[in-house]
Amino acid sequence: MLQKIKRNIAPIVLNAALFFGIWMLLFKKPDYLAISVKDVQKPQFYVDTSATFHDFVSLPLKIEGELDAPAYIEIRDYDNPNYIVDRINLKAGKTALNYRTDYYGRGFLRISYKPYGVKKGHLVIKVATI
Repeated sequence: MLQKIKRNIAPIVLNAALFFGIWMLLFKKPDYLAISVKDVQKPQFYVDTSATFHDFVSLPLKIEGELDAPAYIEIRDYDNPNYIVDRINLKAGKTALNYRTDYYGRGFLRISYKPYGVKKGHLVIKVATI
């Protein structure tokens, strides 16, 4: 009788542990590296070295701030600068983007900020560091 109970409990415990593990992987919220653009009038270049490597299919980004003119953010693979991961155009005014982009690389990221006549404002770029 005791062996029968043990035999029935083992698969239940194993399935529960497997379910919990998959749940954590699917619904874990990423940590973010916050990059603050210091001078919004000039082009800027950053290297995201917060993680030893990114291994994403979908790279989460958050962009928050306010600019008085358009600008864009370009994300490239650090080891292969010809590989443009994404280019995000920002309009004048307040920006609060939760963005996901496909990224299949396994390295650091080059993040470029380029303004089009921006005179004042502030901007923070947050990149997931899973």
